Amino acid sequence: NAEYMGWALKTSILHSHTPQQSATMTSVYHSWLTKTVLNRKCLSLYTRNKFTRYFSTTKNVLVSDNLYEFRSYRCHPKSFGEFLLTTEKQIESRLAHSKLIGYWRTDLGALNEVFHIWEYPTYSQRTTVRSALNEDTAFQSYLHTVQPMWIEQTNSVLRLFPWCDEIKTPSLTGAYELHTLSMSGAARKQWDNLLQTNVLELCRLGYGRLIGAWYNEIGDNNTVQLIWHHEGGMDGCYKRRKSIQLESSHLAYGDQLNSYIKRIITKTLIPMEFSPLK
Repeated sequence: NAEYMGWALKTSILHSHTPQQSATMTSVYHSWLTKTVLNRKCLSLYTRNKFTRYFSTTKNVLVSDNLYEFRSYRCHPKSFGEFLLTTEKQIESRLAHSKLIGYWRTDLGALNEVFHIWEYPTYSQRTTVRSALNEDTAFQSYLHTVQPMWIEQTNSVLRLFPWCDEIKTPSLTGAYELHTLSMSGAARKQWDNLLQTNVLELCRLGYGRLIGAWYNEIGDNNTVQLIWHHEGGMDGCYKRRKSIQLESSHLAYGDQLNSYIKRIITKTLIPMEFSPLK
């Protein structure tokens, strides 16, 4: 039916491996949307995502929506190198307990900082994992070593937007870019569709490959997190920004959506060797 067709077309856009594929699928999607928008009842159901399917990041099976814990650790400059080496050697004690999505060190936009994402099916499962970590002597030994190296820890819990219901894995190496959008106090339903439209348009224009799009559930309220992957590194990203007439110092998400955005913070990320997202 129409709701499923819209979901399928958008998924094809987000899974496109090249700008040409993305442009073709977006053209088909816009054609479909133009015809469907006349049916107000169908559009209402569609935009409220009542027919959305949720998939795990590893199996193409129907599951409940997972939660994602975003963690950032900022280190003392003189200790950052030692922290990275220690983590590389001892991360297995942490990986044994829950699923790691990605682990990066920041390159631009923040210094001496790591950023990592952990996936949990439920809050109770996360509580179980944290309790097990407290009893894990190998992990506690790792913590005892690295905790003096930290200046600050932050974490938040997020969920994927229904229109971006699984995390994508890039096929080639490149640079990662994290966009943190602080939205106005308006209800999410007022800007959700605008965000979806603008992100899909950036995909169509070949800005980069969207890895995931999340909204905060616990942490900074009204916050959106987007992770992009750029084949060819940040030089290629900068050229694509210029080619689609975007300011190099500020990624615009469209005039209508910008009226809901209070601030955008961007960081470039370099994956660690053990990171599932390379």
